[in-house]
Amino acid sequence: IGGAERYIYPPFAAMCFQLLALFSLHQAAAIYCFINFLFWVMIIYYTKQILLLTGFNPKQINYALLIAFGLSFRYFLYHITFVQMNETVLLLSLAGVYNFLIGKRNVAITLLIVATFIKIIPIFILIWYACLVAFRLF
Repeated sequence: IGGAERYIYPPFAAMCFQLLALFSLHQAAAIYCFINFLFWVMIIYYTKQILLLTGFNPKQINYALLIAFGLSFRYFLYHITFVQMNETVLLLSLAGVYNFLIGKRNVAITLLIVATFIKIIPIFILIWYACLVAFRLF
């Protein structure tokens, strides 16, 4: 098919993209790029919230996030430009970890399972979560 490329994501990711099927390809890509940009902001927010729960000095956290923002810019720009699902998975994973740390375990499991349906990488966070619960470490 002319212009078609190999689709590397599982079917659940395609179901997420179906929400944008009402728009033309260019409009859907622009909308998803904007959504990815918002996800980037939310990723920074969740990262900061998780670090604040660790007890670090908020001033040090702000400096670390500023450095992380600068160093991760190319990664996020790539995923915004090429309409990737990695930011979605990262956001769901961070939100799952944050909800786990504040005690909302059912929300955490749900977010991590949805992230795992999109890409398999969050399975390691689910294994970590299961170990913590099994050995009652948290």
